[in-house]
Amino acid sequence: MDFSCIVPRIIKESVAVFKDTSIEEIKNILILKEELIAVGYNPHEVNYMIATFSNNVDIAKLNSKQLKKTEERLREQLSVARQCIEFIRDPK
Repeated sequence: MDFSCIVPRIIKESVAVFKDTSIEEIKNILILKEELIAVGYNPHEVNYMIATFSNNVDIAKLNSKQLKKTEERLREQLSVARQCIEFIRDPK
């Protein structure tokens, strides 16, 4: 599923909210969210992960360092999910 048309629209609509944060980092988080959903996570689970990783602070209010940390943790979660899927497909 291609979400490339959705992400720019979300960012464009939200750009006024993202004052001191990096649009690129927020875009990366939104893309990771869609990738996690694509591998099988429920959207509410992913929202919970983001809330947990960001200490329940709206991503629009996170600074660059906090955004990078949230992105890093989502990447780690996606990696684990992909490893699990690969193991199920080919347990060796």
